[in-house]
Amino acid sequence: NTEAQLQAAIKARVVTDTIIEVTATAPNPALAQALANAFPQAYLDDARETIVSQISEVYDQVAANHAELVRRRDEVGGKIRETDQGIALLTPPAGVALSPQQASDKARLISQRDQQRGEYDQLNRQGSDAEIQLKQLDLGRKVVNAGEIPRPASLPKKPSSPKPAMDVAIGLMMGLIAGVVGAYLRNHFDGRVRTRDDAARSSGTQVLAAVPR
Repeated sequence: NTEAQLQAAIKARVVTDTIIEVTATAPNPALAQALANAFPQAYLDDARETIVSQISEVYDQVAANHAELVRRRDEVGGKIRETDQGIALLTPPAGVALSPQQASDKARLISQRDQQRGEYDQLNRQGSDAEIQLKQLDLGRKVVNAGEIPRPASLPKKPSSPKPAMDVAIGLMMGLIAGVVGAYLRNHFDGRVRTRDDAARSSGTQVLAAVPR
């Protein structure tokens, strides 16, 4: 079937804000049932694919952000290890005092490490939040539901058309109407003179006498 034929065979009616009724007309009951069920199913499948595609787009963006957060966190983690090594070198054995410069350098490194640890913790929290969001989006892609068919079309027990009794009644009524209209038009527009009244009406004068036939 062509697209135009399918569109002519399938009708959709909005019942409520959330329910659409679909009917189908076909040469046989099985085909009508199949069309009535296939159309809404195809619509729901297309809607689901659209939603999944949108979720996947957001998933990819969050995944890229998560990867960047992990990279930055690991980078800061490496800097923390380097700072710890610098602090360890400026930590003398017991009983050995640091020079003023060494003490100043060690204090600076400790402050730097505290800042790095704060940044590391923040990146780690953001990464954890992004990971949770990724799990939710992935689950959403799997369970997304664009709708359902609450009552699938059943096999028709009798054709919706033609209906012989109704068709005959409609035909008789239309024939009667056509006959009345035709008689009126014939009588109204017929220019032939048949009676004394026709002669008076057509001539605009009074009829004085008539010749019998």
